[in-house]
Parts: sequence; C-alpha cells; structure tokens
Amino acid sequence: MQGCQSAYYYSKDNSTMEVDFLFQTDERVVPVEAKAEENVKSHSLYNFVQNDFAEMNLKGVRMSMKPYIDQGWMENIPLYSAESYVKKQIGR
Repeated sequence: MQGCQSAYYYSKDNSTMEVDFLFQTDERVVPVEAKAEENVKSHSLYNFVQNDFAEMNLKGVRMSMKPYIDQGWMENIPLYSAESYVKKQIGR
C-alpha cells in the first residue's frame, strides 16, 4: 500500500490537549498541528510527541506562517508548502 488512506484528529479526555491531524505513511505516523496566527506555541504537539507517545519516536510537524525550521522533535513547514510536503510524505 502506498500513500495515505485517512487523516485523523486526536484529543485527550479531560484535557485541552489536541493534535489537529494525524496521518500515516508507509514509514511513520505524522502528528500535525496547524497554526494560522502569530502564536505558534505547540504545547499539545510537544506533549503528544515527547511524553504521551515518546516510545514511538515520532517527529511532529507544525504548519504555520513561519519559515521552515527543524527543531529536532518537530519541523515547522510554511503553510504555502503544506500540500507539497504532505504529497511528498505519502509518495504522490
């Protein structure tokens, strides 16, 4: 199977923690947080990647108005390149 079948949303019971999208490629699960404002803090994404699912060695993706940056545990992808990033990840 090549590509991505579905995108999912994650929220934690009794918490405000949420991850906007989760999709799975042939190689990995990709948690994605989308930010359209100046505030690009990613507490939920950080907790999802570094605490709740640390054993999976996930790397988060934040899509925002900021330029590309790789912070180790997370990559920031500029919103203008979100579609091409996802297509590349799923092999299309």
